[in-house]
Amino acid sequence: MVIENAYAGLTTQIVGTETVNKSHTNYIALCSMGPARWEVRKRYSEFESLHKDLKARGVVPASLPPKRLFGKLSEAVVKKRQEGLNEYLNKLLRGVSLDQKRILMVFLQATTRGTQQQHPAAG
Repeated sequence: MVIENAYAGLTTQIVGTETVNKSHTNYIALCSMGPARWEVRKRYSEFESLHKDLKARGVVPASLPPKRLFGKLSEAVVKKRQEGLNEYLNKLLRGVSLDQKRILMVFLQATTRGTQQQHPAAG
């Protein structure tokens, strides 16, 4: 199916984090599809919303890293969560339905609370 193959080249990696106003952390995802490269910043709460949306449309083949009430801005917690979110996104890319991949694409392109920056294609 042509539409399904359109998502086949999508890759993403959480490449860093940024603490905003000492209140929350944005996770920085570097995404690519074919020659296009872009960066998206997302809060953990946005990943929770994504997970909820995906679950409403079927089985989700991955779990989010656990939520922390205390110490959520500590370097160790942020690093562990970054690794967990990276694994989460990669499992989603390999195992969700076509309908869910569309939701994932919107998530990776949307700029709800974060920013999105275009990157030139590597050449």
